[in-house]
Amino acid sequence: MKMRKKLFEGEKIKKMVFFSIMLAVISLLSALKSEPSTAVGFVKVEAPTNGWTMLALPFDVDGCMVSSVFSDGSSNPYITGGTNPGLSDQIQEVGGSIAWYNSGTSLWMGSFAVDVTRAYYSVIRSGHPDADLYVCGSVDNTTVASYEAIPANAWTAIGFREAGEVLVGDLGLLEAGFTGGTNPGLSDQIQEVGGSISWYNSASSVWMPSTFTIKPGKAYYLVIRNGHSGLASYSYPPSSDFTPVLKRDLNKPARIKK
Repeated sequence: MKMRKKLFEGEKIKKMVFFSIMLAVISLLSALKSEPSTAVGFVKVEAPTNGWTMLALPFDVDGCMVSSVFSDGSSNPYITGGTNPGLSDQIQEVGGSIAWYNSGTSLWMGSFAVDVTRAYYSVIRSGHPDADLYVCGSVDNTTVASYEAIPANAWTAIGFREAGEVLVGDLGLLEAGFTGGTNPGLSDQIQEVGGSISWYNSASSVWMPSTFTIKPGKAYYLVIRNGHSGLASYSYPPSSDFTPVLKRDLNKPARIKK
């Protein structure tokens, strides 16, 4: 009788543990399906050795320094430091300042503040190992992102604070002064760095292709033709519908939890 009682109690405990695990799993799945207005997210950038990988920031990092946006080399050794800028891997703002990791002091060197409207390079030195660069910040689709003037007759590298994919027609480019044309050579263009191109067909009043999307973490060129007006003032509210971005490799299709 005592043996049967012990077996019964053992089975009861197993069932309680099983149901507790199931409740935890259900709670986790519910959290992943929720849609908070602000959440912490990150993207993963695969940066090969002896390479310059262009990236952008899909999260709100207003006022943050490089050490709080890009994972710290001392605790997450994605990057190889050095005793001077020429020996260390680097993060470079396109056309701007540079940050590098000082392995002697275990500190980031360089004072630039990161900006969600700009594009950046991850520079991995020859002979250094491939790097997994994690870019983190707060997901924000409520406040307006504002850009500096984008000139004519120029290729301007920019980023978009979008944690999810967004159609080119939802970016507000035409309202800001983006000028179309009857063929790609006459129209301003938006180009994914190392990827596809979109332009506006002024004859049919459609984007070509209309399925062109902005992808989180990718950098883009706004190509403004000579003689066009450029974008004197460009701002728009990020519009992607998302839950936190858990992981994404720039060299692979986006994997965003919905």
